[in-house]
Amino acid sequence: MFERSGARFLLNTILIGFFVLTIQSSLAHSAELTLDLSYYYYEEETGGTWVMDDTSDPAFISLGVRNWESQAETGSPWNFLYTTEVTRGWVEYSSASTGTMDKDYYKFRGEAYLGHRLEDFTPIIGLGYRWLYDDSGGVASSTGALGYDRESQYLYLPVGGIYDPFDKLRVKGQFNYLLAASQTSYLSDIAGYSDVDNDQTSGWGVDFNIGYEVNDKISIYSFGRYWDIDKSEFILEGKVSLVNNIINLSSSKASFDKKDDIILFYNPIKYNYKDEEGIRKYNISSENAYYNISTKDVIFKSKNDKVKSKLIF
Repeated sequence: MFERSGARFLLNTILIGFFVLTIQSSLAHSAELTLDLSYYYYEEETGGTWVMDDTSDPAFISLGVRNWESQAETGSPWNFLYTTEVTRGWVEYSSASTGTMDKDYYKFRGEAYLGHRLEDFTPIIGLGYRWLYDDSGGVASSTGALGYDRESQYLYLPVGGIYDPFDKLRVKGQFNYLLAASQTSYLSDIAGYSDVDNDQTSGWGVDFNIGYEVNDKISIYSFGRYWDIDKSEFILEGKVSLVNNIINLSSSKASFDKKDDIILFYNPIKYNYKDEEGIRKYNISSENAYYNISTKDVIFKSKNDKVKSKLIF
């Protein structure tokens, strides 16, 4: 199902390398080929309640090229440094509503830095890009729910430093400030649904790496990465409905603001309410409606705010 190239809640991602190897490459001076195995954990929650998680099963494997070595022989303290890697992952998915599923992940990460050598320490600042593809389309969960492919992209600003306390040891740390992010959920993998895009503008991450040079050709290192991305907004267009056992609210467009757990339904709105015996009690048309997921109430508003009604159920 992995054919495409280029619905989020509070997101936490942890990646920890537990076996890694670098080999000095003769293709470019000071460039290193890297190979690592890592543990991955991703979680979504809303309102403090766990919704789902992805856990590596058994591991992620990455292959990359990097250059973190300042070149003293150039005569300038300024250096261009970089990191690139591609990753293949095997993941176990768990959800509070749809059970479990085994699926595949594909990832690319590229970072370029400008470094200024200060004896044993090199401050760095740069630009990073992270692409991740969740290949779940066509896979059924333990409850029979169908999965869909999902694409995640981060553009971020890495700021940190590289420290060489002595010849054999190197420590690198950085803070990643999120500049922009996008999530595409390919719901069209499931019949009757359309793809959904949403943007994210707030978040941060940290990246820590410690390496030891075994000899001139081989080094070993360990690393940890963590991302925390804030809630974002979904926009749905077409026939949008909110249905449970007592209400039916429909419109042609809706947006979900995860910061406030509010679903905004746009004009025109049609709403009906049934009591516990299934007898229709209300039938309302409105310009806009706001549904609060946390408090489970619906607010109807006119365009000029002269008419406002609130129903709690």
